[in-house]
Amino acid sequence: MRKARSRGLRGAGWWVLLAGCVAVSAARAAPQLPAVYATVPPRIDGVLDDPCWTTAAHVEDFYFPNERRAETERTEAWVCVDARNLYAALWCHDSRPDTILMQQTMRGGSLDRDDYAVVHIDPTRRQLEHYSFRVSPRGTQSDTIPNSGSANIAWRGDWTAAAQRVEDGYIVEMAIPFSTLRYPRGQTAFAIAFGRNLERMEEGDYWPRMEDRFEDREMAILGPLQLADPVNRPAVMPYGILGLDGRGPHFQSGLDVRHTFSNDVKLLFTATPDFKNIEDVVETIAYSDTTRFLGETRPFFSEGASLFPGSTSLYTRQIPSVTTGLKCFGEVGGSEFGTFATLSHHGRFDSAADYVYHPTPYLSFGQGAVYHAGDAQPANLVTHSRFSSTHLLGRASLNWGGTLVHSFTAGPGGEGNVYNANINYYGDGVLGWWGNYSVTEPTFRAVDGYVPEPDTRGWGAGVSFSKRSQEHFIQSHYWDVGMGQFDKANGNLLQAWYSADGGVRLASGTSFSGSVFSLQRPPNRDRTISAGFRWGLDTLYDEGGVNVTWGHRGGGRYFFARVNQGWAPIPQVRLGWNSEYTLRRFHDPARANVYLTQNIFTATGELDPYTTLSARLVERHGHLNLFVAYRHAPPSGRGYYIFVGDPNTRETQGLVQVKLIWPL
Repeated sequence: MRKARSRGLRGAGWWVLLAGCVAVSAARAAPQLPAVYATVPPRIDGVLDDPCWTTAAHVEDFYFPNERRAETERTEAWVCVDARNLYAALWCHDSRPDTILMQQTMRGGSLDRDDYAVVHIDPTRRQLEHYSFRVSPRGTQSDTIPNSGSANIAWRGDWTAAAQRVEDGYIVEMAIPFSTLRYPRGQTAFAIAFGRNLERMEEGDYWPRMEDRFEDREMAILGPLQLADPVNRPAVMPYGILGLDGRGPHFQSGLDVRHTFSNDVKLLFTATPDFKNIEDVVETIAYSDTTRFLGETRPFFSEGASLFPGSTSLYTRQIPSVTTGLKCFGEVGGSEFGTFATLSHHGRFDSAADYVYHPTPYLSFGQGAVYHAGDAQPANLVTHSRFSSTHLLGRASLNWGGTLVHSFTAGPGGEGNVYNANINYYGDGVLGWWGNYSVTEPTFRAVDGYVPEPDTRGWGAGVSFSKRSQEHFIQSHYWDVGMGQFDKANGNLLQAWYSADGGVRLASGTSFSGSVFSLQRPPNRDRTISAGFRWGLDTLYDEGGVNVTWGHRGGGRYFFARVNQGWAPIPQVRLGWNSEYTLRRFHDPARANVYLTQNIFTATGELDPYTTLSARLVERHGHLNLFVAYRHAPPSGRGYYIFVGDPNTRETQGLVQVKLIWPL
């Protein structure tokens, strides 16, 4: 134990020494915007006829930082405030109004392939994160709330917006309540920036002017503001589920509580959370040598997830059905922290804590721990130390850092380390490169972590290039060449690989990609070629494509194909189809060939921006699972849901559930 601790101290000292060599560039003086108070608030209707807009702070001359040039189409923005709200308006002029894209109709849906206007706000001015409020020409709203993994508007905070098409573009108005923004007591100024996405050009324009990329540190300062102290009260949200299956009716109830303190610290409590009804990720059937890393879909774990240790020590999918959970996370000054504890069935207890210090927005040190106990496995503690640094070098960025993870397990064995160091240099139109070195000792054990292969040590390195050229037939292209080798602690080869891949995107909304991959993994030697073609890349729901991989993999001949297609016959109806096929033929007649198929059909009908009716049919190996869901989730938070079937079982289940949520 003493030897392990001394290694950890030496590692920590190494990171501190490296940090001392980091030079941080000075930021330019931020533009100032006066906080003009409106006597009469504007009507949020997308029409600039309110008196407040004649006196509001006004900006124009937006800039496209990725190509270091002025905006293609003129954009204007106005901002004013009153005691309760921040009001913003943007007039997005367009010389080709017939090309404006506005496909998304669902609030909270992706606007990435639509035109939209956006307001970015950093109410704490810490330059680490910001809120984003986006509105399409249709008036569809979407937002990004820091450290929020919940789709419940009542928890995220509601805001209003409207848009109107005009002869030369569209106009957007927004009203953003200060109660939606988390800021400390005594705050007198916000950082703010305005943006506009011109989708046909894949162009993101901003004010104030920023070189090379969007930068939090270069946002304007809006002030002085006379802000009321934040009013904080718990949001209590009980729910009940009435179910009916072959065993008869049954009832389940639970409770979620969320509270935000005046210093922007969040507290979450959940009792018998409704985790079972989450539609989980449908895993691909493509062959893999290790277990796959899948995303987390449970709100309790996804909220504030970035404020916890990395997946080597904490992979929350390892934690099963939870009966009770308590979570606290937030940011204070130049620090971030997160902690949680959960109880599961059979007396299982899991907890995690993490602390990250940011001397500057581009430099961070983190220290965390994850603990597991209480079931048939021995108690396990994993500590996680990390360091990262970013240097902005014109259009390019240089990122480097590393981690040291150490495990302690009760009883013999289970005490070991994971070391990792990485560096990468990249940017549009810049020859990039990357490298990493990692060691996972054979005695390392993390019950709640994602460690697909312990006992590895090795390196990887490569060069890459990508270039965007929107106004040409080839709108973008990229390539990457890499290689690496990993051995076991005894010196035997685990795997050695090299790869090359590249692709182009065309002005027609199509793309081509291809790759070659070679892997020596005793006793097998894999060699595969992959090719892909996609279409409908300019659309939101009509995209489709085909990807094929063939060659030798896993000790036999290998073929994998995926075909998918989306359709939106009208904006409120979306259909999707995804099919996968895998074939593995082995040279050894004693091994049975593997033949797998999977088909996924989805359909969603939007009844209004807050109500949907959806269905998902999954066919895998001849088994069918049909799941139907009706969801009504208005801004008030008083939602109700009807589920038919179980989305996470192998076959269709004769199960009907009605879920009610009513915030107190």
